[in-house]
Amino acid sequence: MAELKASGAIIPAISYARVSSEKQLRGEGLKRQRKGTLDWIAKHPELNIRLNDEKTDEARSAWKGDHIAKKDAALGKLLEMVKLGDLRPPLIIIVEALDRLSRENPWTAKERLAGLVTRHPRRHNQGQQDIQPR
Repeated sequence: MAELKASGAIIPAISYARVSSEKQLRGEGLKRQRKGTLDWIAKHPELNIRLNDEKTDEARSAWKGDHIAKKDAALGKLLEMVKLGDLRPPLIIIVEALDRLSRENPWTAKERLAGLVTRHPRRHNQGQQDIQPR
């Protein structure tokens, strides 16, 4: 990341937000997650981040894996784009917390999400200070 800071290059980012139920859609969850993303980017102007896309799964259970397995699941599509190489570094995927990505059995989640680590996009949990390296 230091090399990107030094170069002044624009770093593309994609945010991912999810709520589990129709009831939560009527609440503030998605707004809170979006605000957290924009706040985090604003707090790190030295990174020169450009939010290119926002992916959202509305009323999708992370316990059941619906946010990945369903045909129109946003996280599933995002993971597939990473797998196919359509999204390449430098890239940051911003999420509010890791539980937005999965609440499945840890072994199942590890298999599903491994591509986010092994295929090189950087990811950031808004609660952390540092960006996780690839």
